[in-house]
Amino acid sequence: MLGIIGGMGPHAGKNLFDCILNHSNASKDQDHLPVVLWSTPHKIADRSEFLLGKTDINPAVQVAEIARQMQAVGVEIIGIPCNTFHAKPIWEVLLKTVQSHKEYNLKILNMINLTVGYIAKVYPETIVGILGTMGTYQYNVYGDALSERQINFVMPNENDQIKVHQSVYDARFGIKSTGIITAESLQIVHEQIKQLSQQGAAVILLGCTELSLIPIDNLPKENIFVDPVDILAKAMIEAYQ
Repeated sequence: MLGIIGGMGPHAGKNLFDCILNHSNASKDQDHLPVVLWSTPHKIADRSEFLLGKTDINPAVQVAEIARQMQAVGVEIIGIPCNTFHAKPIWEVLLKTVQSHKEYNLKILNMINLTVGYIAKVYPETIVGILGTMGTYQYNVYGDALSERQINFVMPNENDQIKVHQSVYDARFGIKSTGIITAESLQIVHEQIKQLSQQGAAVILLGCTELSLIPIDNLPKENIFVDPVDILAKAMIEAYQ
């Protein structure tokens, strides 16, 4: 059974579930894959706040417990639709916890590695522009992974990184706060895509799962967009089959 650890944020978990449905080869209900979407956002500390030192609660601890509970109901393969969760101070604690307890028997897919592997295969010679939250920027979540594959990338400057973060987190118009793609957030994203394109980026990596919620029709036609949530969904289906 497939398992989605959602709640980071809730819309991102639902989006991964939708992507799995969309990519499944099914002609009737019974053809669809068994999926558990576990969304308990109130129990998981904010990933960026932990990485930025605003809380000392590592979200990996609760996610490891959720994974254990999911295994108890039959889940074998897990996807975590949160780019920031994959920063080393969080991800490595999760893996250490899972690997150190014999009761865990799970395959937990790494969305960052899958995404960068896809880019290396399909766009190896292209400059990649990274959009993400302050947590992913400060811990260079995608930059390190791209560098290991010798893929060139560009990121917004520090002030613009804050703006991208605001497009997700701002209390008035952020995607997490409102649950929709507001005009203010979309304007910020368009401005940053333009600036990354001016730095030579043809491929834009949507390195925050809230940014994955933006309909492709609302993004510039001249760019190529890589969506880690979509890539994770396909990998989960392949792992199950």
